[in-house]
Amino acid sequence: MAGHRRTQERMWAAVEEEDVKMARLLLAGTGVDVDEIGISGVTMLMMAILQGNIHMCRLLLTEGRANANKTTPNTTAALHLAAQEGRADICRLLLAGGMVDVDRGGPNGCTPLYIAAQLGRFSVCKMLIAEGSVNVNKTGAEGATPLFMASQEGHVEVCQLLITQGGADINKTESHGVTPLYAAASFGHVAVCRLLLASGKADVSQGPLGASPLFVAAQEGHFEVCRLLILKGNANINHATPQCSTPLYVASQNGHKSIVRLLLQHGAIEVRVPVPTGSLTPTEAAARFGQAETATYLARKRCTQCDKQANTKICARCRTVQYCSRECQKSHWKAHKPNCKVSS
Repeated sequence: MAGHRRTQERMWAAVEEEDVKMARLLLAGTGVDVDEIGISGVTMLMMAILQGNIHMCRLLLTEGRANANKTTPNTTAALHLAAQEGRADICRLLLAGGMVDVDRGGPNGCTPLYIAAQLGRFSVCKMLIAEGSVNVNKTGAEGATPLFMASQEGHVEVCQLLITQGGADINKTESHGVTPLYAAASFGHVAVCRLLLASGKADVSQGPLGASPLFVAAQEGHFEVCRLLILKGNANINHATPQCSTPLYVASQNGHKSIVRLLLQHGAIEVRVPVPTGSLTPTEAAARFGQAETATYLARKRCTQCDKQANTKICARCRTVQYCSRECQKSHWKAHKPNCKVSS
């Protein structure tokens, strides 16, 4: 028993020190258990993967007969680790024997492709897709797909690969109703949004709790994403959530003046949004939440007579009021005349 333990310890030392020659000598004897989970929580094969030592991996698989499907207590297998580390060559080696399930779920059900897509491991994703049998739409944590994770993290090349070569479902949502486009928009990943929109299939209105990608981009202050969704995605500027909140409202509330201007230029209208104390317009919300510059800009754009949000013209004489039309200016003249003085 003591002799076996000493042999195991020597084998572990050989793997840790990447001594392939010593490992081969030890494997030529008897009693080496290469599938033992060590004090670091992984097998010898997994340690070799983490070290990026393909020669040790090959030795353990061929001469040590390592079980490539062995998992750690948290269900991580060798292929999950190789994908995590971005080692396409080791992934190929593991799959060569035909005994490893390319779609095997690891921690939280995440597949090797899911892990690689999330981390932006392009070469691994390319190799797994080329392998032919991988399910590109298999979900992992919280129902997210590899494309969703790549979109959320901004890995545009991986997204393109998953769509063009893998045939990934562009609108498949995770468990909360978030699409890849919504995820990319929420994090401001312009290149990913452009790619998804270029497919002609991305749903520009879908999102959790009735919010659209434009809504979340406006809320988070991602100007370029907003402009892209409007110009290339033909997003509905005034699409409201079930609570009646709009992109203009959340942009105003959060003080994103440039986005407020963009939305107004493309036809956004002010609507009242219910709040616990009553209701607020975007202008009132900006003022309530301390966004003074945005509130001032919005107030300037309001017709003094009809209260309509529009491209107004300022009174040329006093420059203190503005109107959306000649008719409104005439209608308001009686009330305005006593105060209309030449601006200094």
